[in-house]
Amino acid sequence: MVRLPIKMYEGLEGGKVELGTVTDIITGEKDTKKRGGAIAVLSDNKILRVDLFDFALQQALTPWIHGYEV
Repeated sequence: MVRLPIKMYEGLEGGKVELGTVTDIITGEKDTKKRGGAIAVLSDNKILRVDLFDFALQQALTPWIHGYEV
């Protein structure tokens, strides 16, 4: 989970607007979601969206990789 700046959170309008759209509006860029996503914008491209999914998958699979029960 990533904590969003209040300006981004409010731009989501309770789920009516996608985060990529809000990020594009705030940054003035186009298709930020096709590059690194909001996390790349927030981290100055030090973290990309794919990095978050990779980490989450590793964490989810850890019990099976190491053979212990969940």
